[in-house]
Amino acid sequence: LLLNAIDTLQDTATLLLTKTWGFRFNSIESRRMCDPVSLFEVDFHQDTANSIQQQMRIPITITKRGQIHAVLAFWEVWSDRDKKHVMTTDPEKTHGQPWGFARDMQWGQGLQLCEDPDETTKAGIPKPTDVQAGETIYLVVRFNSDRSLPQFHLSRSAEEKPAEAADAAAASAAVEGHVDLGNGADWPPMPSS
Repeated sequence: LLLNAIDTLQDTATLLLTKTWGFRFNSIESRRMCDPVSLFEVDFHQDTANSIQQQMRIPITITKRGQIHAVLAFWEVWSDRDKKHVMTTDPEKTHGQPWGFARDMQWGQGLQLCEDPDETTKAGIPKPTDVQAGETIYLVVRFNSDRSLPQFHLSRSAEEKPAEAADAAAASAAVEGHVDLGNGADWPPMPSS
């Protein structure tokens, strides 16, 4: 049985929750290839979903030589503007904590497989992104119109390439939808009418 082409079926366009895959991210071996970056901050007293940019390109400095296989998304919520108390789904912070298992099973993390922006199109099969320590790559983030569903893409270019512009139009249609957080809540909260 030859399974060489099975990798062509990898879904590198959808963010999935680790809890729906039935595992805790901090229970598997992994390495962070860069420091965490903030996509946005929301003040629940004044911001709405439209306060979040629909598309952004964030420079990422790689801290270790290796391969990037996925983007891991987690959140942190503070009790006040001074950020005295935090609730988080960061797997490094939930690991080994008495409340960690419950937090991971309730919310978990978002995990999106990703592919090399240059090599995959040549080969037709998604390939991990090879990176060097000190290298800068760009995390392209696109949200659907109500900002409830992100999609991630890696790029080596600081500027959008023509192929990415075409992909963005397709991705905008592909990511339209609703994120069920499993607790009856929407994220981000939608303005009331």
